Amino acid sequence: MWGAIVTCLFASLILFGSAYLIWYKNLTFIAGYDEKKFKGDKDRLARAYGIFCLASGILIVILPFAFALIGSYA
Repeated sequence: MWGAIVTCLFASLILFGSAYLIWYKNLTFIAGYDEKKFKGDKDRLARAYGIFCLASGILIVILPFAFALIGSYA
């Protein structure tokens, strides 16, 4: 159980860090992003991708605890 918790915390910290970097307009971390070809609003893109990374990080933190709770019933 401790291995799963540590692994999920490590993965979520990586996602929280990337969300922080992307939220403050460092869009080079987004795969396939090309500044010359992108014609949309960069602020909205950074915000949407940052929120996605934050939500994914929170869900990954909850994952081992949910498996421990639900696993006994499944």
